Amino acid sequence: MTAPDYQKALGRKIAAERRRRGLSQPELARMVDRSVAWVSQVERGVRKVDRMSVLEALAAALDVPLAELAAEAPVVAAVTEEPPGAGGLRLVLSGAYALRAMLDGRRPPAISTLRSKTRKAWDLTHAGRYTELAGLLRGLVPDLETAARSLPEKQRAEVSELVAATYQACSAALAKLGEPEAAWIAADRAMAAAERAGNPMLVAAGAFRLVFVFLNARHYDQAAETARTAAQAL
Repeated sequence: MTAPDYQKALGRKIAAERRRRGLSQPELARMVDRSVAWVSQVERGVRKVDRMSVLEALAAALDVPLAELAAEAPVVAAVTEEPPGAGGLRLVLSGAYALRAMLDGRRPPAISTLRSKTRKAWDLTHAGRYTELAGLLRGLVPDLETAARSLPEKQRAEVSELVAATYQACSAALAKLGEPEAAWIAADRAMAAAERAGNPMLVAAGAFRLVFVFLNARHYDQAAETARTAAQAL
């Protein structure tokens, strides 16, 4: 069977399991954090699923064993190398930037620069340019941590919102890269920063992100609990 044949077989399997669960293409797309067009192309066999992390996300959303989907895509199942950008993003979360910000006394960039770089982080996340994202965050996260502790009090709420948005972008990227533990850490930091900003809607957005992390990792009870408690609060 050729690679295109495998793609078509996998697409038919995904479509059948989606219908079995009573899901529409838009619903499945939201569950795996992809576009409706992407789901349609995969089901028609015109787009390749080329990462194990993506196959795992589909298996979790469809509530089927990974082996059932991998059997239709042996080329995908054999992929074990770490996706580009994953290691760099984990390192971003490993740095003691908050401690450095407390002790080194350096001045942060202007808040307009921090806003621009935070928007860029989300642009790179949406584009799937994770290696570039990791490079950007290696500089942006320390700058944000410094700004959150050194800018005038009246600006700190906005800086905390930027910290939250940046960690959300990091969490979204790590979830797509199949790094649920690191994505969980980033989502938790995003929620903590949103709380410091006094922005309940941004805290809720962080909870929404965390639900997707749990779903991708097949931690369904945790996903349900996060969604339930957030909904009750709202």
